[in-house]
Amino acid sequence: MKFFEKEVGKLEAEDKMKRPCEITVRFDAHETVSIEIGSSCTLRLSEKEVDALRRLLFDASNGVAAVRNQKAELAATMAAVGFVEIK
Repeated sequence: MKFFEKEVGKLEAEDKMKRPCEITVRFDAHETVSIEIGSSCTLRLSEKEVDALRRLLFDASNGVAAVRNQKAELAATMAAVGFVEIK
């Protein structure tokens, strides 16, 4: 099979310093997925590794949602008892 590479898509993200960072995802004829993070890092992963990364990202996303829900529950409880936050 002749070599080819296909871009799947791009994502604009920010680093911790709020600087823009572009993430580009591609796959190729060698059955490899490339995840390019800005201009400084490229991950080349097999299908199995991509699936494992997807599971890790899903678990991290669920963890963030749980933290957000806990914060909302705490804020509602504090409001119910009349707690006022001083800034």
